[in-house]
Amino acid sequence: MSLPSDHLEIQSVCPSHVDNRWLGFAWLPVPALVLIIAALRVENPQFDFESNSLEIVLNFIFSTLASVYIGYLTARSFMFRGALGVLLLGCAVCALGFSGFVANAVSGGYPDQDVAIGNLIFALSAALHFSGAVLLLSAKTVRARGEWLSAAYLGTAGAISLIALASVRGLLPEFFVPGSGGTPLRQIVLGSSIALFVITASLTSLQWKSSQFAYWYGLGLFSTSAAYFAFLIQTSLWSPLKWAGIAASCLGGVYLVLAALASVRDSKVWGIPLEDALRESQLRVAGLLGSITDSFLVVNADWKFVFVNDHFARRVGVAREQLIGKSVWQYLPTAADSEANKHLHRAMAARAPVEYELFYEPLKMWFLDKAYPTDDGGIAVYSRDITDRKRDEEHKAILIDELNHRVKNTLAVVQAIANQSFKSAGSHAQATKAFEDRLIALASAHDVLTQEQWESASLRDIIEKAVAPHCGGERFDLNGPEVRLPPKAAIAFAMGLHELCTNAVKYGALSKPEGRVSLNWIVANGSGPLRIKLRWQERGGPEVEKPKRKGFGTKLVEQILAEDLDGKIGLSFAPEGVICSIDVPLLNIVRREPVEDSSSGLSS
Repeated sequence: MSLPSDHLEIQSVCPSHVDNRWLGFAWLPVPALVLIIAALRVENPQFDFESNSLEIVLNFIFSTLASVYIGYLTARSFMFRGALGVLLLGCAVCALGFSGFVANAVSGGYPDQDVAIGNLIFALSAALHFSGAVLLLSAKTVRARGEWLSAAYLGTAGAISLIALASVRGLLPEFFVPGSGGTPLRQIVLGSSIALFVITASLTSLQWKSSQFAYWYGLGLFSTSAAYFAFLIQTSLWSPLKWAGIAASCLGGVYLVLAALASVRDSKVWGIPLEDALRESQLRVAGLLGSITDSFLVVNADWKFVFVNDHFARRVGVAREQLIGKSVWQYLPTAADSEANKHLHRAMAARAPVEYELFYEPLKMWFLDKAYPTDDGGIAVYSRDITDRKRDEEHKAILIDELNHRVKNTLAVVQAIANQSFKSAGSHAQATKAFEDRLIALASAHDVLTQEQWESASLRDIIEKAVAPHCGGERFDLNGPEVRLPPKAAIAFAMGLHELCTNAVKYGALSKPEGRVSLNWIVANGSGPLRIKLRWQERGGPEVEKPKRKGFGTKLVEQILAEDLDGKIGLSFAPEGVICSIDVPLLNIVRREPVEDSSSGLSS
């Protein structure tokens, strides 16, 4: 879990609104103490009050106890979030709390040892504080949190112990000369440490509008900086200046205690046991995974369920509680021999993510599965239902195949039209005109089918499109039920009707103003499949004679309607006008009027 990069951990862990009207006055004692320290340095009163035991008690109560508790809270926060900056702050506050206590306890009353130990541990705390604040701004996190926590706290304790041991054995350089004050080395170490404390306190205090913990903690660092400023400028170990510094240090301890109380009151992570915080986090994650509409499950290295969400349990048909701890193959026996088994074993063995698609036969469904290795040697599997997507892909493939088939058929029809148009025409102009008219008829049929997504077309629409170019269709009498034709039949009827209309305009009823054409059709239901029977009859035109040879129009009608659709074509040339009867079987006719008995059908 990563931390915000633009705020300290203190803000992200302990969010609460601080009332500026009251807490804004809490900083006033800090500048007041700084002024007192400055006045004492100027006046330099000449009296000393020596009480090593009182200093130990004050350090222990106001500094050590508060620092240890904050270090404990910080350790829990690190274990929960893994923020390296928080870990360093915990080490820093512990070093701060033990600096005075260790110095008093180890020095044995030697002023130089007391100062050297306290100043060096304070310098260690300043370095850790500053490093922790910088790392929090970069949101650096680690995974092995227990190992990091142990190493950091033991390392801090070891560093404090080494400083104390070096002092006891006389290995530390001189830090303080009674009557003269600190040595140059001591002033450099302590001055730079105070500067680091002030920087860290400033960074922390920037968060005070969002976090009471950050507010009090920043004041604690400022007050501690004031205390060590007093120690920096003192010349006598037990002068009033020294006790003013101790007072500032105690005030800093009070601020740290208030920071600890604020964290307990305001934080949902710091204020409860770590186990409860982790359990709450796990429950939130489990609730989130349980509510998703895709399947999610986790199995351990022995292929036993560790976690399943509600969707997966419903798919298997077993309660979640019954699945936990049971073998995967017990409740998914068919999966043992499936393709999914190979992929899951590959993810388990290779410890690498695996993604695959498979068809689960018992449910007749397609799934997209993603398997990820887990830290305990098992795998987590996310499964999404992609059945609809697969059906869409299959449907698209069928449509593409159908489109290819239709394009080939259309090109074949165009080729036949071209060959016959240019072969039988008397001139190039006539051939071009006949070819264009036939292409327009073909395109009109395609328009009707396209409007219906190429599923079917209305026979009446096909007829009206075919006759419209000829006298506006006003000299045609149309009568018949609503019938929907499959695409192949719709194109065949359109091309056949176009040829009949063209012949009627040139030689038949439509060549004279008084001529008319009757178009009647029915759907007949005989012993076999449904059949459509259409009758074309011309009247009022010139006297008709049977042609000596078949023209292209007659051949096209016979080929498309008779051969391609397995129909019957009857063409008679009565003196009063041409009669064409068409009888075609259709299996998928959608009708809106009653089917007529075949005995009342049109004659062929």
